[in-house]
Amino acid sequence: MERLVFGDIVLLKFPFTDGKSYKKRPALIINDYDDGDVIVCRITSQLTVIKCA
Repeated sequence: MERLVFGDIVLLKFPFTDGKSYKKRPALIINDYDDGDVIVCRITSQLTVIKCA
């Protein structure tokens, strides 16, 4: 598999809370480690307001 780089957009299977079913969703590659682990950030159209103290 080719190495992913920061900024790549991929489609991943994100599981539902039941753990049995999933839906393909876009995700942004944050980091691709040499051992095969990848850090991603799910992409969504839903806006969430987070209030910080």
